[in-house]
Amino acid sequence: MSCYFCSFQWSGYRYKVVILTLGLCLAHSVWGGGNKLCKENDKVLLEIEVQAKTFPEANKMARAELRQELERTANKRKLDIAKYDQALEAMWREMIKNVYSFKEKPKKRFVITFWISENKWNSLFPRKDAVLPNIAAKLNSDFFTSGCNCYALIIGNSKYCDLPALQSVDYDTRQLSDILSELYGYKTAVLTDAGKDKILQAIDMFRKFLREKDQFILYYGGHGYLDTEIDQGYWIPIDTESGTSSDWISNADITGQLKMIKAKNILVISGSCFSGTSDRKIPENAESSGLYSRMALTSGGLEPVPNGGDEKLSVFCKVFYKFLKENEGEINAGDIAEKIIPEVKSELSQTPCYRSIRKCGHQSGGGFRLKRVKQ
Repeated sequence: MSCYFCSFQWSGYRYKVVILTLGLCLAHSVWGGGNKLCKENDKVLLEIEVQAKTFPEANKMARAELRQELERTANKRKLDIAKYDQALEAMWREMIKNVYSFKEKPKKRFVITFWISENKWNSLFPRKDAVLPNIAAKLNSDFFTSGCNCYALIIGNSKYCDLPALQSVDYDTRQLSDILSELYGYKTAVLTDAGKDKILQAIDMFRKFLREKDQFILYYGGHGYLDTEIDQGYWIPIDTESGTSSDWISNADITGQLKMIKAKNILVISGSCFSGTSDRKIPENAESSGLYSRMALTSGGLEPVPNGGDEKLSVFCKVFYKFLKENEGEINAGDIAEKIIPEVKSELSQTPCYRSIRKCGHQSGGGFRLKRVKQ
């Protein structure tokens, strides 16, 4: 069992909200002031600890804080408070009646835990990716036709709950999909503003259907984080809290998925960080298409950097896409990397990187080749 604390000051009394995690809980970034929303089975739990002289006084303080948190949540989700006032009031009235537990502690401290059913919570505050189409329904056997052996999953997260929006991501993902499908003959699936479950579900569908003769490109644009102490990178889904790595997608998670994909050649392109790559630079003309390859081309930053001016693409994607369009035949991804690195470095204080991915089936000397099929 684990608890998260956040202190507040209200009406001259000091109290703190404690979110109680029982069993396997999922934290979502909806509560203000650094609080965490947790669920146990089908219940949403909120434990509030207050310091007061009597229980009625403590209960009154806890109820008031609960109402304020619901309003803060509505504001964060950009709900019209006036329009949803009755719904908020109804939810608050139900939660104050649903006392999960009550404890009296030393030094005039009281702990009250309120709850509401997860279904009722989601009726007013649905998770953002809950309204997305079911990606598994789209990525079925009809998508993976026998007439195509080049596939791409393009993930673009731009509208976050707790992090700044990334204006260039929508353009980056749309443009890449157009270039790969129209010029290089790829069958592309675009997933935008998705949570952790949707992203992993989509990658898993490619694991199920891709064959050895296939090529696969996995692109991610969105916020990322690199933990330098453990050399672990993370992709951050849209519905998670910025400081909660348990809800992020670690690059180790991605590497584990790639290891199970049968496609001979895989290229990860990341506008964010991607750890777990080899330290060795790929020598020129050393890539062979006959070997299994697991390669990563990264922007060198933790998030896409807008180009500015009239350009809507990020700097990395603007340069990368330019060379994809200029290519007229078949080219190693490593050759493209060698061309884009100096251009990106000239505009940003970051250096793109092209390396093999460790521990997921890469064969030394293997590389990723892109063949243009339409001029």
